[in-house]
Amino acid sequence: MKILITSHYFFPENFFINDIAKKLNNLGNDVSIATGKPNYPAGLIYKDYKFLGLSKDSYEDDIVIYRIPVIPRGKSKFQLFLNYISFVLFGIFLFPYILRNQKFDIILHFGAGPITSVLPFLIIKFLKKIKLIIWVQDLYPDTLKSFPIVNNNFFINSVGALVKFIYFFSDKILIQSKSFENSVKKYTNKKNIVYYSNSSIDIKLLQKKKYDFQSKLIII
Repeated sequence: MKILITSHYFFPENFFINDIAKKLNNLGNDVSIATGKPNYPAGLIYKDYKFLGLSKDSYEDDIVIYRIPVIPRGKSKFQLFLNYISFVLFGIFLFPYILRNQKFDIILHFGAGPITSVLPFLIIKFLKKIKLIIWVQDLYPDTLKSFPIVNNNFFINSVGALVKFIYFFSDKILIQSKSFENSVKKYTNKKNIVYYSNSSIDIKLLQKKKYDFQSKLIII
């Protein structure tokens, strides 16, 4: 199976989606990554990467990584906002171009960071007529309620409408905690929700149930 893993973050940034990519690849899948230029957590583009231009490198030798420019997250809330927005805007225009000759069976979006990060891959889903699975790591719009600067009903409801739109066009929603279910099902059909915990990346567990994650990806 040809899997496109999409994420706001990826190696050399230290997130467990790196291990998931490696495990899926080791199970015989053809895994590719679509992400931005690495800049987490220091807020600066990593050495050996340039801000401008598209780039292509690899992880574990045979996992291809396609990268677009992003404004580095810096140290301020405003620059973090620009980081989030730049990923979406650059992604909407550049990912369809950089992936134009590539074929995939499925998209797995790692939902760490803002819910908006999936928007470029909705376009890829429709252009390539493939399935999109979102692995929810943060609850939107609920998580925004802890930030007083954005905690007003109009903004929260607007983000809620965006979440409902994104979930409507997604084929499956993986949740990393069972406690997420009540919040997520407010925005999507309960049948679309599948529990898949982050702890399932444990090597011994993956070896014990080595096709468990893959099977959940293809049960749409």
